[in-house]
Amino acid sequence: MEDGEKVELLAAVWPQLPRSGLLSQTYYSSLGNYFDDEIDRCREHLPDVTSATLASIIKKLGTLGTLTLTPDAAIDKVNEVLEVSTGGDTAIRLVDVALRLMFALDIQSVPASRLLCDPDHVSFVAWNSQSTILTRVNDHFAMLRRDPPRIKSGKSEKIDRTMTMAYLCRSRGFNLRWTTNLADHLAIDWRRNIIHIYEHKVCLWNHSKSNRELVVPRAIIDEAIDTLNLLFPIDDKDTKLLLEERGKSFNVLGNCKRKPKTKLADFDTWKYQIAELMDVMEEEPRGLRQLQLSKDGRNLLPFATFWIATGVAVLTVISIVVGVLSTVYAMKQYDLALLQYDLSVAQACATPGAADLFPRFCG
Repeated sequence: MEDGEKVELLAAVWPQLPRSGLLSQTYYSSLGNYFDDEIDRCREHLPDVTSATLASIIKKLGTLGTLTLTPDAAIDKVNEVLEVSTGGDTAIRLVDVALRLMFALDIQSVPASRLLCDPDHVSFVAWNSQSTILTRVNDHFAMLRRDPPRIKSGKSEKIDRTMTMAYLCRSRGFNLRWTTNLADHLAIDWRRNIIHIYEHKVCLWNHSKSNRELVVPRAIIDEAIDTLNLLFPIDDKDTKLLLEERGKSFNVLGNCKRKPKTKLADFDTWKYQIAELMDVMEEEPRGLRQLQLSKDGRNLLPFATFWIATGVAVLTVISIVVGVLSTVYAMKQYDLALLQYDLSVAQACATPGAADLFPRFCG
């Protein structure tokens, strides 16, 4: 897809964006590349689809009451854009792709639409003819809202300021996986220690500022920004290094005018996931990571205990080796003394008359 086509798609989603120089900003360039990937995936099954067609569908959907949109109504609007009546599956697949580009959310209206989405997505929002899109989106995020056990146990709700993605990757063994699907944001694979992070902060920021209807409630959009601000603090050197290594530049957007969140109670949709990471921060490092002292010194006691015990063990081994070597040396000294004695006796007995003088030794 050409740069001009990417700009037209971005402008279809956010009409207020200035077109000039848009892709020179790396976060918009990255978002444009994501749009390109989505359209390429769509063309594998709908080869005649163009970026202009999707831009027109996005504009058409943007003028509707998107929150109360049903699949049947969406199909009618797609057919208006295409100026031809297409099969229901084809039209609704185009709607799914358009909504995915508009709202950073993997929305599936028919099972076959799974063929058009990123296979790495963990979850999706199922949308059917019996419900509006707003209902299904709310249902999905409502499933994420749970009170974490640490609240009932009376543990502190204050979030450790060192709980960053850089720290979790370096000192707690987590692996970071970027996702373009907000439904997967902060999903944790505990078996493989993988944390999924939504990567297009600029998309969230634009939606937060927009006065248009949003399929994803603005409160959820803002909270997603808060989680990114929490895990990727702007002034943290390790975070800056991590983002540079991963080729991400979204922190140049700053905090998106959001105040820092310092307590678990500041979160709602992702409270449970944040609490799980807080629990991880309170655990002692395990395996080889306990051999390294963390920057904040939180593992000082196990670190010192391990290395003191290791030092004592090394000194013990050294003392044993030295003792063995000393014993061997003493035995050799004894053998040498015997040889010197025998040599002296032999020399004395070799002199004339020695046998008469020393009959005990030279007899």
